Amino acid sequence: MGLKEHLKDFFFGFAVLPHLRTVVKMRFEEDMFMMTLTIGDMIGLPIMPPVYKLSLLPYWLPLIRRWKKELLGEKGALEKIEE
Repeated sequence: MGLKEHLKDFFFGFAVLPHLRTVVKMRFEEDMFMMTLTIGDMIGLPIMPPVYKLSLLPYWLPLIRRWKKELLGEKGALEKIEE
C-alpha cells in the first residue's frame, strides 16, 4: 500500500467511521424495535394481530435469535453507561 492509500484510510477512519458506526447502530436499534412490535408476543407483548405477523415473519426469521438475545439479555453497569 502506498502513502496515498494510507492517508485515504486514515482520513476515512478519522472523519467517516464514527458516523458510519452510529448509523449502523441506529439501524440495528430500529430493527429491534420493529421486531418487538411485530413478534413481541414471543416474549409476552401481544401488540399486533397475528395476520400481519405472518406476512412479516419471513423477513424477521433470520434475526429472531439475535433479537431475543438483545432484548432479554442482562446489561452490566458499564454497558448502561455507554448508552
